[in-house]
Amino acid sequence: MAHKNAEQARLEWNAVWDSPVQAAIGMGRGIYNRFFKKVLLPHASPQSRFLEIGCGTASLLCDLAPHFREVVGLDISERALGMAQERAQQLGTSNISLVKADCFHLPFSDDSFDMVWSQGLHEHFDNYIDILREEYRVCKPGGYVIAGVPYRYSYPTLWYKLSRLPGCSRLWPWTEQVFFRMNDILAVARQISPTAEAYVMSPYALGILIVQMRKD
Repeated sequence: MAHKNAEQARLEWNAVWDSPVQAAIGMGRGIYNRFFKKVLLPHASPQSRFLEIGCGTASLLCDLAPHFREVVGLDISERALGMAQERAQQLGTSNISLVKADCFHLPFSDDSFDMVWSQGLHEHFDNYIDILREEYRVCKPGGYVIAGVPYRYSYPTLWYKLSRLPGCSRLWPWTEQVFFRMNDILAVARQISPTAEAYVMSPYALGILIVQMRKD
């Protein structure tokens, strides 16, 4: 997998959000978000600050906003953030902030958020441990870093491999990415937090590994 920098990611995601595939992504997000909320809401509090890195069009962020004091969405794509702003305005979400920045240089102080969440992010970079480190840095002591990554032994892996065949590249609008084995991602996370945990999100068919680090 070739090293990808933030500017390459910005161009790639702007192209995705401007393409017809973004409608399909939106439909898929609606399904996945129902299960992501089951992972996140047990840690929610009306006094807490929540950060989503790689928030896209903020469909999950707007759903979570009523459960937190403040929600912050960060994304590298100005196209996605424009759509996120429109969504927030349409829903009347008043406790949301949107920030354009890259995931390797988060523009926040240490210990800023009670929960840091990302999904659909780490797999696009070969140096994803640096993203996890940044997420952990901005998380408050006692708070949680939770990340969803694609599980190697699931249907997205087959879909991805099919898209690598000649003439099938349009099936997957992104460049090369990582699919994770549980032990591999857990070993990386435990370099940052020795008590990190990982599990396959229910239902298994969604093909998502959840990695969770509590900051002591």
